[in-house]
Amino acid sequence: MTDRVKATCLVLLTFTGGIVLGGMLAFFLVQPRFPGPGRGFPERSQQPRDQTRGAMGRLADRLGLDETQQDELNRILRESRQTLNQLNQQTNRRNRAIREKTQEQIRQILDPAQMEQFEGFLARQNRMRQRQRSNPGSRRSPSNPR
Repeated sequence: MTDRVKATCLVLLTFTGGIVLGGMLAFFLVQPRFPGPGRGFPERSQQPRDQTRGAMGRLADRLGLDETQQDELNRILRESRQTLNQLNQQTNRRNRAIREKTQEQIRQILDPAQMEQFEGFLARQNRMRQRQRSNPGSRRSPSNPR
């Protein structure tokens, strides 16, 4: 065989080996990390799933909590939820104040034509925010606008 044929065979062999290795790696990396329903969790697949109970209710069952412990767990979770709601409200107010201050600062540096474009931009942002609030499951990625 000539050197040219040997070089071509070596390139093809390297290329083919890369494809095979890449395919094997992709296959193993894409496999699910956790088994799905009925695979690996026999206790779960044998019990009917109660859709009305939350994760904490299922946890209480698994831990075998008595009535007193369940009542205490519910009290703890209720207080935690209230605290988190208060924190979210405070954070939302602060975020809104920062956003309004930033918008006002931006307005100060714009000429009338830019101001008109900026106000249009803000109106679109507000409409998008309203849509997301009214239909939280319909968020789209920025790369896929309407």
